[in-house]
Amino acid sequence: MDKFPNRIVPGGNDGDSASAMMAKDVRLYLQNARGSGTLERIGAVVADIYARLDRDEPGSDSTRIYAYTRTGGTG
Repeated sequence: MDKFPNRIVPGGNDGDSASAMMAKDVRLYLQNARGSGTLERIGAVVADIYARLDRDEPGSDSTRIYAYTRTGGTG
């Protein structure tokens, strides 16, 4: 429970999960949700944001998503 306030907010960026992996996982979730007819409302937005993070900051940790979105996707 301490990860977000103690490591992500201050910019620790040590979540041990690459943004590329998160982008892939969210994209797969979205494909499967759509394929099964499951209602999903934010999957496409989340997939797009993680894809942009991976494009803009290759090799970054997935926890960079917080700082990335706070600056409007400009890193």
